[in-house]
Order: sequence, then structure tokens, then C-alpha cells
Amino acid sequence: ARYLEKTLPDLADIGLDIGLTKKGKPLFIECNGRDQRYAFGNVRMMEEWKATYANPMGYARYLLDKIDAQEKKDSTD
Repeated sequence: ARYLEKTLPDLADIGLDIGLTKKGKPLFIECNGRDQRYAFGNVRMMEEWKATYANPMGYARYLLDKIDAQEKKDSTD
């Protein structure tokens, strides 16, 4: 981010995609300079859109809980 700021002085919001090896070593995947959260607003998913801004880690928990609930539902069907 500091390096990019030197050449892009108006840089305000970036997204860094980071992967982890099995040993926990972080690996840089890519940097996104445009906020992708706007897509939720475009499809009128306003609660999800608000959650992505209010608390990114809380939103990650929300997504995991949805996956867990779906997996439980699938296992009982």
C-alpha cells in the first residue's frame, strides 16, 4: 500500500487478496484498487452491503455461518 501510494497519490481504498500455505505463510495474490462491494447495492442486497462496510470480520463470520447452516441442512436432507 505504501509503494502504491507513491505513484497513486489519491489511493484511498485497496483490497489485498492473501492466501495462506498449509504452514500459515501468507502469499500475495493480487491487489484490487476498486471497491467490489458496490455490487451488493446494485442488486439491492442492502443488509449484506451494509455488513461489508460495518465490520469486515463480522461479515466473514456471517458468511461462514451461512455455509455451516447450509451444510447442516444438506446433511439432514
